[in-house]
Amino acid sequence: MFFLKKFEEHIYSVIFVRIYAYTSMITNIKHSIVLLFLGICVSSGLHAAIITAIIDGDWNTATTWDCNCIPTNADDVIIPEGIDVTTSVDLSIFRTLDIQEGATLTVTGDLITPYNGFIQTVTVSGILTVTGNFDLRNAASGMSVTVNSLGKMYVNTDIITTISSNSRAINNYGYIEVGQNFKPDQTVFTNYSTGTILIKGNITGGSLGSGLTVRNYGIITVDTDMSLIKTDFTNYASGYFFVFGDISFGDGSNFINQGLVQCDVFTTLSGSSLYNNTGGTVISLVNYTYEGGTTCPGCTDKVGTLYYTVVSGGDLTWCSSLHCDEWIMNQPTTIPIVPGRRIWLAADFIGYGLTTDGQKINKWFDLANTYGFEMAQSNVANQPSIKNNSTDNVNFNPLISFDGANINMDLDDEQLFAPAIDGGLAMFAVVVPKNGGAADQAIFDYGKYSTDGMGLYYSDQNLRAYTPTAHGGAENSIIGHSYGTTPKLLSQTTTWSGDQVLYVNGVQQQSQAVTLTQIEGTEIAESNPLELDVSGPFTLGNSSVNTATYDFDGKIAEVIIYATSITEPVRKSTESFLALKYGMTLDYDYTNYDNSTVFSVVAPYNNGIFGLAREDRNHLHQKQSKSINSNQNLILSTAARVPFDQRTVSTGITVDNSYIVCGNNGNPLNDGTRIYKVTTTNFNQEVTLSFKFTGIDAPYPDLTIDVDDSFTNSPTTVSPDSYDGNYLVYKYTFTNNATSYFKVGAVTVIPREPGVGINTTAIDTSAQLHVYSTDKGVLLPALTTAQMNAIVNPPNGLLIYNTTENRYYYNSGIPATPAWIVVGRLAISNNALLGGAGGDSVGEIRYNTDTNTLWYWNGTSWKELLDN
Repeated sequence: MFFLKKFEEHIYSVIFVRIYAYTSMITNIKHSIVLLFLGICVSSGLHAAIITAIIDGDWNTATTWDCNCIPTNADDVIIPEGIDVTTSVDLSIFRTLDIQEGATLTVTGDLITPYNGFIQTVTVSGILTVTGNFDLRNAASGMSVTVNSLGKMYVNTDIITTISSNSRAINNYGYIEVGQNFKPDQTVFTNYSTGTILIKGNITGGSLGSGLTVRNYGIITVDTDMSLIKTDFTNYASGYFFVFGDISFGDGSNFINQGLVQCDVFTTLSGSSLYNNTGGTVISLVNYTYEGGTTCPGCTDKVGTLYYTVVSGGDLTWCSSLHCDEWIMNQPTTIPIVPGRRIWLAADFIGYGLTTDGQKINKWFDLANTYGFEMAQSNVANQPSIKNNSTDNVNFNPLISFDGANINMDLDDEQLFAPAIDGGLAMFAVVVPKNGGAADQAIFDYGKYSTDGMGLYYSDQNLRAYTPTAHGGAENSIIGHSYGTTPKLLSQTTTWSGDQVLYVNGVQQQSQAVTLTQIEGTEIAESNPLELDVSGPFTLGNSSVNTATYDFDGKIAEVIIYATSITEPVRKSTESFLALKYGMTLDYDYTNYDNSTVFSVVAPYNNGIFGLAREDRNHLHQKQSKSINSNQNLILSTAARVPFDQRTVSTGITVDNSYIVCGNNGNPLNDGTRIYKVTTTNFNQEVTLSFKFTGIDAPYPDLTIDVDDSFTNSPTTVSPDSYDGNYLVYKYTFTNNATSYFKVGAVTVIPREPGVGINTTAIDTSAQLHVYSTDKGVLLPALTTAQMNAIVNPPNGLLIYNTTENRYYYNSGIPATPAWIVVGRLAISNNALLGGAGGDSVGEIRYNTDTNTLWYWNGTSWKELLDN
């Protein structure tokens, strides 16, 4: 009652002030009282004021707003583009708050939605920062928070929706970062496909009842644990849900997963209503426990694909009368894994949704579930940037560029050690060096090179991979290599008291014996912050102990470090998935995560090997691919071809552990003799084959497919689906779990004069030189008149810009006797103008509008041009 009374008093005072302000001519207090009560009586007809910020300023300063007043509980507030509003105290939102694109609101304190009978709506298209809690506990039923695709919401402590039984909706199409915990209840919480949510603490919910619904189509990461009861949880096919700690569902919860869920410990508690992983993948890196539910899954496919380290279960039995752990482990899609990757960084999954070319990144998600977002760089000037364009991408996958001085990221005070018990170390990287620069550049470095650290260095000149040499390690190196700036897959494996072997694209380059027995604090000069030239943190992009040295100016696609000894099959399977992802050709059979062969590398079909693949344990979903080798013209995709980012291909690969891989015989592209071998593994869907043939003439050849490369065993022919002047396109579903061969018949190239293109490959057929630009011009030589006249034997038609006359001239004469003529139309003058002043340059021609005659300036006077 006290709250209501104070609230009513506040409303009354607002109504009184506003009515009084608009009726200042009324001085009789009785009139004011009458109007006051009229205002109360007709309050249902008084709509909330729309108040808009007009300048940067404080929320509680009247001049910030177009009304020259401070927004009240009953107002709808808009912060438009280009306006920054701040408040140094808690802020309550009673109706609507609209932060438009390009606008910011910073709340130093809590953002609160108290109950007042209105349905509050918060829309974020710009940036909302809350240094305290975002408290939705007492919001009216139907309250909603929406972060749009370009919006960003930063809450430094908690988002709280517990206590109240009123329903709410949180919709994210953009980016939400929660500094501590997310505590939803009585909420429909939806993260759409463009949305990314980072929660640095826990998710806990469902404590009040059965009103929590979680729907994820995008990316959600949780740094610690997620514990939900009475929750309907659905992770859709496009969804990624990473929890660095434990996940537990209980007390009437429904778990439905069609995408990817990864955590340390996964527990479905007794009393959960539904577990359905149909079409989905769950990766449990420590322990998977299913204590059962009120109903069992009922059929094998609801288990989906489960990768586990340890499976345990309660006493409940399923349909087969087996305990849960026994039943689960008997399913063909339940597959054991042995975790060993300590850190795993992939440019196509930095973890928070940035995909725009040129955007800087301040953190990089560790797919190994070890470090979360600890790989970071808070200083904008030192941050690397995304390269996601048709020029830089490698096999339609983006890269992270470290080009520039002192561009780096590090693991802060996190340690990356390889204990003695784990037997060794392995490092992998896919990188693109920059042309030129220093000879030695650090992709990553940890400790002091080379005595008390480990690292991988690569430039367009040298390759070095080292372990602590002062403790029995070694450095493998290739000085003055010939790889140039082509993308390379670099690998080094180290076995304690064994061999340290360096590979490039899977081919062994060097091997040395080591006496090293571990990499821990004794072997690594590790510290954070760095002690100059003495010790430092695990660092990407330059030296660990001195960020001014060994700058890496190239681009990183992927980095994987195993803090354990790996076998040859594990090395090859790791290199295989990286080679498929980045379109690289290996000289040995390609294998999957389980070391089963997915493509046999046998001559002559060992050229330009590439393919499509989905392998959830390797977070591989390559929907469009080509070989990055030279003289290759085929692009394979699951749907229509996209320009540069294969993640945007509209059709996904339908099941996990699916592969379609091909290589060719290396014959010419155009004469119909190039033959491809293709092998499918668990891949049963249509693909689009796009052959690049620029400027070919109809009729277009068919695609021919057969089970042998002689094409004499009842071959199938497929007509072209389309031709756009550059790509000849076919669609076909290859036989599943089989090897086939295909080829395209000979094509006829339309004869044409070869031209030169600058910034374009679509050279106009009428142009010998075709320059394309939307923001630049062509700069011709600029000469004075003296310099122009001094040109020796200028050819007829030579064009220059004369800086003395500020005009273009061309030579209309011959080399021996040049005649420089002004480029441009004739000047127009009358008798008075011709008589009043001389010409601007010798040979200038003007048209006399009085006499309709032509005149030229000979240097001293105007002369008429006569018709001979």
